Amino acid sequence: MNDDDLSRLRALPSHDVAPAAAGRIERTALAAFDAAHEGGLGPRLAFLWSRVGVPIVLASVVFVYLGWAIRAAAALYR
Repeated sequence: MNDDDLSRLRALPSHDVAPAAAGRIERTALAAFDAAHEGGLGPRLAFLWSRVGVPIVLASVVFVYLGWAIRAAAALYR
């Protein structure tokens, strides 16, 4: 979103809501937010991938490249 989009959103008219309904809406929205950001395997899997998976993949690529480079250099000296 850019500033133009935000200014258009701020220009939208607001609606008056009964306090009881506003509380219910807020609780429902907070529960949906918590469920989307904390529940399930998604965040855990992303954490594991970033902390374990990426370093393993990078180390594997480096070792494969080094093996290839050493074999290529040895072939040049033969």
